[in-house]
Amino acid sequence: MKDKKRFASREVLIIIIIAVVLASISIPIYLRKSEELKMEKVKTDFAYLANHLDTFKIDWGSYPIVSDGEYFGKNTDDVAIKATLTIELTGSGTTPPYINIPGHTALTDRDGGIEYIETGRILMLYNPYNPRSDYYYRTDASGSTWVLSLFLPDGNVLYRTNKMAILTEADVAPIP
Repeated sequence: MKDKKRFASREVLIIIIIAVVLASISIPIYLRKSEELKMEKVKTDFAYLANHLDTFKIDWGSYPIVSDGEYFGKNTDDVAIKATLTIELTGSGTTPPYINIPGHTALTDRDGGIEYIETGRILMLYNPYNPRSDYYYRTDASGSTWVLSLFLPDGNVLYRTNKMAILTEADVAPIP
């Protein structure tokens, strides 16, 4: 009877050791994969936005102007869409200072109120490193350059500009 108890205890100990070894191998792999997926989401979102921002600039001669910068996306406002970038890219503005509005004609002879991005799509955007935070958009005063950025948990900033298609990490995002 004692031999059976010892044998069972040894088996349990071996199983625990195997579980610890497997966990020590799989947890770092999971964390690395999780980081890769977050980075891929940001790359995809920023490329998507960059494409639509370029189309907007072709139509209107400048990017949506937000020289003071603003957050936009999922957490900006749950009742109304307030971000200038969102209003311009969805064509939901009705009066100046917005330029993509009914009654205005784009350089390409299209009537204003152009929907570059569906409202639902832009409201699905969020910072994957902090889902309660959104992306940040800023232009120079003329709307000729832009920066898209987000804050990382360590306080650094991950950003992309219209002049460089790669994501860069820095302690602060550049001012366009």
